Amino acid sequence: MGSREGRMEEASKIFDMMLKLRKEPDICTYISIIYGLCLTGKLEEAHELFDLMEDKGVKQDVCSFTMLINGYRKRSGLDEANQLFKKMQNKGLKPNQVTYSTLIDGLCKAGKVRMALSLFTEMRSYGVSPNIVTYNALVNGLCKAGNIEEARQLFSEIPDKGLVADVVTYTTMINGMCKKGMFVEAEKLINEMKNKGCTPDATTYGTIIKGHLEKGHFEGGNVTKALEFFKEMRIRKLSLNNATKSLLIKSLSADQLKNLDFPVRLP
Repeated sequence: MGSREGRMEEASKIFDMMLKLRKEPDICTYISIIYGLCLTGKLEEAHELFDLMEDKGVKQDVCSFTMLINGYRKRSGLDEANQLFKKMQNKGLKPNQVTYSTLIDGLCKAGKVRMALSLFTEMRSYGVSPNIVTYNALVNGLCKAGNIEEARQLFSEIPDKGLVADVVTYTTMINGMCKKGMFVEAEKLINEMKNKGCTPDATTYGTIIKGHLEKGHFEGGNVTKALEFFKEMRIRKLSLNNATKSLLIKSLSADQLKNLDFPVRLP
């Protein structure tokens, strides 16, 4: 048993003991246990405890609802997460930035981008400001759905909202552009992030390298460009993941491989 699970088991025993001794746990105790149960994947137990709060007269708050919503999001339980969200609102509780962002992320990952955008509109209409996590989720959802222009529009409004795009935001947009064969735009974005002090990481480089190699010359891809980015990675002592490295090896000539001190071409 891992240390996290072990600590959770101990905490649950103390909680059960409190109930047996008729020492009613307060909301902080409930939230701590619910958080631990969600963290260790014991979502059903977390939900049971959440319901017990109500039975014991302990007021369920925004934090307890959000924790459970996040637990279901991680397990792709969007129906349950949505039901909790509605129950929360019916109780007169106002979802906060974390609640909205959590559910928006879950909807985007499930391919329900229109529902996510609707929730995004609701969020702002209630005066809840999105953060960069909210934008990252939506930009990713739109790019995956192939709606690159909508993603670009959303991306462009980030500075206007007083937020700063991070490496996740940039890499997500670059990935979306590469999938559409928009390599000139993707490269401009890499230069923009560098100029703004947001350093590309291994995932950023891997994304544009893979994009060039997968698309090929006739779809705008350029092996030479991929090689340039790879050399830049090496200078920065960053590494490609094995899948992209294999793709690069298969795309290069024997001489190019030799110059890079790479192994022979893979079969």
